[in-house]
Amino acid sequence: MARLILQTAEGQQAIELRPVNSLGRHPNNSIQLLDKIVSKEHCIIEQRGDHFVLRDLGSLNGTFINSERVRGEAPLKHGDEIALGSTRGRFDDPGAPVAPPLVPGWPPAVNHQGAAQAPGYGHPPREGAYPAPPQQQYPR
Repeated sequence: MARLILQTAEGQQAIELRPVNSLGRHPNNSIQLLDKIVSKEHCIIEQRGDHFVLRDLGSLNGTFINSERVRGEAPLKHGDEIALGSTRGRFDDPGAPVAPPLVPGWPPAVNHQGAAQAPGYGHPPREGAYPAPPQQQYPR
């Protein structure tokens, strides 16, 4: 079962993905993100056959997979790092192809039980580890 493991200000949580998952600040999203720089309707993660695809919905601050901005849509691979505003997540699907490590020399992103693991995951990233996405706060 594919999951999105989110690291937010409230802590880490694993969310089982449905065939279609909307992410954003608005409460009507299937995954609501309480992040001021995430758009109300930010992106969609949807299943297509045996894999998942992330589609940005024209968000102002963008959606990033492995530090690269998504223009339109992009396929997700097991271990992909996803950034929306200040929210960080990891796509966890043992049946999907494995994404290469973000930092050379890092071990694979999965331990033997299949839970997402990365050095320092759940802690603030090292300075310079990820480029900072543009940040513009939205009015409430």
